[in-house]
Order: sequence, then C-alpha cells, then structure tokens
Amino acid sequence: MTDNQQANGNTSIEDNLDDSSMPEVSFQGGTLSLNSVETNLLHEEKKPTAPSTLPLANANNGANNANFVRGRPKSAPLSPVVQDGFYASKIGRLESAVLECKKATIKSDMDGEVQGVWLLTEIDHWDNEKERLAIVTDNSLLLVKYDFVAGAVREFQRINHIAVDALQIGVFSYPEKSLVSPRDGTGLRIIWSHGRQPTFMERWNPFCSTIPWLTLTSHPLEHSGTREEDTYQIDPFKNVYIQAINNWRLKQNQALSNVSSSPVTIVDAPIECDVMLGLASTVHNQSRLGFYRERGGVSF
Repeated sequence: MTDNQQANGNTSIEDNLDDSSMPEVSFQGGTLSLNSVETNLLHEEKKPTAPSTLPLANANNGANNANFVRGRPKSAPLSPVVQDGFYASKIGRLESAVLECKKATIKSDMDGEVQGVWLLTEIDHWDNEKERLAIVTDNSLLLVKYDFVAGAVREFQRINHIAVDALQIGVFSYPEKSLVSPRDGTGLRIIWSHGRQPTFMERWNPFCSTIPWLTLTSHPLEHSGTREEDTYQIDPFKNVYIQAINNWRLKQNQALSNVSSSPVTIVDAPIECDVMLGLASTVHNQSRLGFYRERGGVSF
C-alpha cells in the first residue's frame, strides 16, 4: 500500500521485542507516546560500503548446498473460508491499522516521509511466522506488531537504512533431513552487522533479539483477489524498500563527500532456514498462531 493509496541521521536500531511484550500506549497532553526499549546496534556512522567489501557469509550458506531442499517460488492461494478468518481482511481494519501504526511509531525528524505500507509475514530464526505491518520511510523501515482484535500497537522495531549491509532475495531452503516441509514463495532477508554469524546461544534461544538479520515474505492474503492484494505481497514492498535505501545512500554521499554512492548489495540466493526438528514452529505455523484470526468463536 503506497502513500498514494493510504494517507500518510540515525545510527541505531530499536531492539527486537518478544511477542509477549506489551508496551504501554498512553496519551499525555494530546501526544501519543509508545514505551519501548531501544538498543544501539551501531556505534558510529559509516558511509555506504561497496558491495565487494561485505563479508556476507550468512547470505550464502544454503545457496549451492546439495544437502538443502528448496521450496517452490510461488505459494498456493488459501481457500476463501480461511482467508476470511484473518482480521486484516475485514473491511476497514487494515486502513485503521495503518493510521494507528503511523501515529504510534513514526517520528518525522527521524524517519522522514512514508513511502509505503504493507502487511507481511516475518519469519524468525526458529521458523515461526508472525504478522507484521511494514512501513518504509525515507530513512528507515518500521516493523509493527499490530493487534487487529484490540486495535492497538503491541510492539515495533526500527531498522535504519544506515544499518543495512545487504538484501538477500530468493526461495526458502531447508536441511534435507529436516522434518519441516520447505516453505513456498520468495523471501527477503535484511542483513546488518557486516554479515556476522549468530552465536550458538543466539541460534538456540527462541527469544533472541540480536540475530543480525530479519526475514520477510508475503502475507497469507497475497492471493486475496482484492484491490489491496499488492499490500500483502513481498515483491512490491521489496522494490520500494530497495529504492528507499539507495535514495538514502545517494543523499548521504552527496552531503558528505559529493561522490557517487554505491547501491545496496543484492544477494540472489536461496534463503537458508537452518531448522532440523521444527516441531514447535510446525504447530505454530499450521495453526497460524502468529496472525490475528477468528478461531472457533474466540479471536486472537
């Protein structure tokens, strides 16, 4: 959903917040404030790095590995009954969510103008799917967990364009002996911290908030057949996001050194999901617990 469809430097990324966290939203003097925790992941500003200098080991692990199985590039549409169960599909819910999220998260002096808004799926390092509103601005990407039932922002994460080292685009790949069926569709992995590999403790902690990448794919409503269909798809988001990062890099280089800027590095390779058993994520994803839905008379 671009800004034509919906009304509307930095050196830090807001900390990933667990789904269980419930930041308080309060009105003080007519101003909406969102209490959240911020953690600096970047300690100094840097100029955009040339693609040839990025050690992106984690972007290529499953690219040519014969021990990995790839999913299909296109996902199958859900039945109309299943699609109707998503609260985001209710008339007016998505529009209200966009307005609330912009009000609660956007800081004009920090983020700039909004370039577009999408409802996508985040896939964490344990392969759990989570419903997220993605807001692309001049200077950053904001990922928002929005409660479509209560109509409230639960948490959000800000990824400043300066932090992004590379974007990996491709189908999903899983270990050949994994019990998890490969996910269909294409994804986008946003990589920062110079391609640092997660530690053993980070990989095995399902609540870890310091994984140096973030993976997005289309929302299950991507085949809804409605006029909002593009709002749920990863490809339109990807195009606007890449352009926003490159525009930011161009402005920064012109302001700092008046030389041409290098575009963000694009890695065209399968996105590795290093999950072996995956029993918890299989139950989580098949039950769509990461999405706000109607569930037999109970909504959550």
